[in-house]
Amino acid sequence: MKKKPFYRRYPTLAADFSGVLAERDENKSAISIAKEIINLSSENHIQLILQELENMIKNKDIHPGEIQDWANIWLNDSEEKAEAWVKALFEAVCEQTEKIHGKSMVPTMQFSEYGAFIMEKDIRLALACMDLTTLNDNDTLTSVRHLCRQAFTEAGTVAAVCVYPEFILAAHQALHVAGADSVKVATVTNFPHGQDDKEVALRETSLALGAGADEVDLVFPYKAFIKGEKKIGIDMVTECKKLCQEHGSRLKVIIETGVLKKPELIKEVSLACIHAGADFIKTSTGKVEVNATLEAAETMLLAIKEAGAEDRCGFKAAGGVRTAGEASEYLNLARNLMGDDWVNPQNFRFGASSLLGDLLHSLGMEEKIEKSDY
Repeated sequence: MKKKPFYRRYPTLAADFSGVLAERDENKSAISIAKEIINLSSENHIQLILQELENMIKNKDIHPGEIQDWANIWLNDSEEKAEAWVKALFEAVCEQTEKIHGKSMVPTMQFSEYGAFIMEKDIRLALACMDLTTLNDNDTLTSVRHLCRQAFTEAGTVAAVCVYPEFILAAHQALHVAGADSVKVATVTNFPHGQDDKEVALRETSLALGAGADEVDLVFPYKAFIKGEKKIGIDMVTECKKLCQEHGSRLKVIIETGVLKKPELIKEVSLACIHAGADFIKTSTGKVEVNATLEAAETMLLAIKEAGAEDRCGFKAAGGVRTAGEASEYLNLARNLMGDDWVNPQNFRFGASSLLGDLLHSLGMEEKIEKSDY
């Protein structure tokens, strides 16, 4: 289906573009004219522009290559200059919004690789939804303590740190020293291969909870499920959930979507875990060739909706989400499917380590981040 023309998709912005063209002045740049128009706008006009800009982001409808056609200003000039014009318009709108509403809405001045603006509010939300993770074979007390110090940043705190069970106590202590007591300590059990021995999984989960785990990321016995042995996994999740409830902890179940591969199988396993009591369903261990993907995330989020479990089961993308642009794509997907209010640390997480560095860099904050295979 052919897109409607720009002036019909975004009438308020189109009118302002027309105003810029009408006010062309050799002594003024198009950017300065746009800022003047925005700064003279009414509150209602600013709200309409802001809504249209947010719709552009949500609909992934702001590719740099289209900008010249929209504005029709620099027909013979570079795409980069046209992109700069729209960024400046964004900035002017956000500055005026702050004047009217007393709060900042400033976007980061960059495009994601998918063509959409990455908003500052998305970057901060992604950070708040992070399970800052180190699950390396060579983890040490020193590296775990360093990771925990990174949980508290100038831009806020992450949701949790995720470490191997032997580092749970050390993580709690390091977070306390860092002034980040609100950050949860998560760990992994039946990890990474998702074996089908329920008793081993229960024992590991019980020991992790006894050591103080606030959240347990249990690997579902996905290989057994693929073979048709479905009851093993359902019983494992059900009984591990009971243990977590007794300790006031949450259970995230890793289904390993990169191995399940088929959407129908990802959906079936997701629904089985939800019905067995999982507090989160999580894409991946980060230890296989294919980890989190947007396609798998969509299938899992739709499974949560189908089960009517939006109020009791969250979603976690883990493994391979490394940039602000990638995180923004997952946030937008979840918002489109589940609603804006649903996307928060209670319901949505990223399992990552290197993502933190890119988020802070996007906010103009530099910090050395501990390397991990996440």
